Amino acid sequence: SNFRYHSFKDINFKGKVPFVVMIFVMLGFAITLSNPATILCLFFFAYALSGPIVTIVLMRRKRQQSRSNQP
Repeated sequence: SNFRYHSFKDINFKGKVPFVVMIFVMLGFAITLSNPATILCLFFFAYALSGPIVTIVLMRRKRQQSRSNQP
């Protein structure tokens, strides 16, 4: 794909995790378990949309930088 997606490779599962993060993870599990089909569908739909959105934002930033660097 020509779209840029976040790969989540930089997440460290072996380090210390703040307590607040653990609360959000448990809250995420609780919300997902309340209605798994809908929540997972929304999550994957949002992830699918994130690629084109990030690509458009990066293209606009490059275009603005190239315009500002021209004399």
